[in-house]
Amino acid sequence: MGNADTKLHFRKAVIQLTTKTQVGFFTLNSGHAHRRASSGLRR
Repeated sequence: MGNADTKLHFRKAVIQLTTKTQVGFFTLNSGHAHRRASSGLRR
C-alpha cells in the first residue's frame, strides 16, 4: 500500500514540475509576441 502512495506522490510532483516549467517557458516565449499582437490590434 505504501508503494502505491509513493508512486502517486511522485507522479503528482512530476506533473507539477512539468506544468510549472511549461507555463514559465510559454510565458517567456509568448510574452513579447502577445504584446506585439495586442498593440497591433489596438490601433
